[in-house]
Amino acid sequence: MTATIPRNNSPNTGNQWADLVANKRQFARELREITDKIVEADNTISDYEQNIKTKKNEIKDCLHKIIMFKEDLRNFNSELLAVSDRISQSKGFLSVVEKRLPKGDETELIEYMNKLKEKIDSPDFQSKNDMLEQYRKASMDLEAVKAVRTVREQIVKLGNDSKNLSNKIMKIEAEMISLEARISQNQVAIEKVLSSRNSIQEKRETLMSEYNNVLSSLDGVNKKLDLLATDRKKFSTAKQGRYYSTRDEYESSMIEFKQRAERKMKAGEKLTLDELRIIFQEN
Repeated sequence: MTATIPRNNSPNTGNQWADLVANKRQFARELREITDKIVEADNTISDYEQNIKTKKNEIKDCLHKIIMFKEDLRNFNSELLAVSDRISQSKGFLSVVEKRLPKGDETELIEYMNKLKEKIDSPDFQSKNDMLEQYRKASMDLEAVKAVRTVREQIVKLGNDSKNLSNKIMKIEAEMISLEARISQNQVAIEKVLSSRNSIQEKRETLMSEYNNVLSSLDGVNKKLDLLATDRKKFSTAKQGRYYSTRDEYESSMIEFKQRAERKMKAGEKLTLDELRIIFQEN
């Protein structure tokens, strides 16, 4: 008699384990790829934010310069107004005084006064009062001529001052226009960068969603692998236990079979080939 050891039906986990390992590697590779994309998006967002910060600082600097220029502009306009008033006053003075000026220029008046003085200082000259009156009048005319000359010189100087102030004002206004243009350009640039940053931010959020989904899938695979590893360990332990249990049963049955065969032989009964074989097997 040949004892048959029962076969244990283990779960067919080989293909399942291989598939899960392949999935784990695939998900891990996808996580690395998504992580690289997220890092790239973060770096791009950081660059955009630095660009925005730089342009905002430029706008702030331009606004500060405009404030300073406005203050200079107020001062220059105030000075220009004062100069214009002085020019108007000087021209008003000339319009009144020039009508009363005597004929002849400053040199002629000086020569005339010198001649009068010689006559007045001459001991032979009798009508000094009349000459003194003429000398006094000529002296007043000379002072008026000098005053007119001085005012005219002042008008020329004031005119130059007015021109210089006007040039400064025009230069400041041009600078302010340029600064305002730069502010406008930076504002447009900031809007574009913000739009690009928001687009990258949305892309990053999508990547994070994909990352979380893949991570969840990877966790699921890891849990299945853990469960499968536990089942395989349990199956291996159970298989080993069944093996020893079956072997004990086999040996026990064989001993019992041999004992029955020996009793039959002692009783003189006819033995089967298997009974003869097991009796004389050890012998």
